[in-house]
Amino acid sequence: TFYLYYENKTDITIAVLKGFTEHFNSMRTIGPHDQSVFEAIYQPNLTWVRILRANAGLSRCLMQLGDQESEFAQYFQQISYNWCQRIVRSISKNLPATDNINTVLMLAIYAMGGMIDEIGRSIIVYPSQYFLTAIGKIASSNEDIADFLSLLWYRSLYGNNPDISELHTECSKEFLNINWSPMAAKE
Repeated sequence: TFYLYYENKTDITIAVLKGFTEHFNSMRTIGPHDQSVFEAIYQPNLTWVRILRANAGLSRCLMQLGDQESEFAQYFQQISYNWCQRIVRSISKNLPATDNINTVLMLAIYAMGGMIDEIGRSIIVYPSQYFLTAIGKIASSNEDIADFLSLLWYRSLYGNNPDISELHTECSKEFLNINWSPMAAKE
C-alpha cells in the first residue's frame, strides 16, 4: 500500500525532505524589528543548530540526495537562494545603496552560509571526532556554536565587533580578547 502514494523509495524520500526543508525554512524567520543586529543573526543561527541537532539523520539524507538526484538538487539550491535573498534584503535596508551592493552581499551571505553548513556537517551531521575533541571544552552546546558563528557573521558583514554584552557564551567573548594585530604576533 505504500507505493499507492509514491512510485518508489526515492519519491517518498524527496517528499519527506521537501517537507523537512519547508519546516526548516519556516523556522528561520527574521526576528522582531526591535532586536539588535547581532541578535537578528544569532536567533536564526541558534534555530538552525537546534534543528540540525534534532534531525541529524534527515540532514544527512538532504546532503546525500542532493548529490544523487538533480531535480532535488535544483529544488534545494532554489530554497538556499531564496533564503540568501531574504537576508540580503534585510541587511541592505540598513546600508547606503551602491550599484553592486546586493551582488556583493549575496556573495558574502553564500560564503557565511557555506561556513555554517560545513560547521554543521563537522559537528552534527557527519561528526568529526578530531574537530569535536578540539572544540569540546569551549563550544559544546548549541548556544556556543550559534553564538560563535554569529560573531563571525557579524564581523564579516559589518567589519567590527558587536557589543560584548550581546554575546551569549564565553567562547565568543574569549575570541574577542585575542589580539588580532599581525604586528602583535611578531613581538
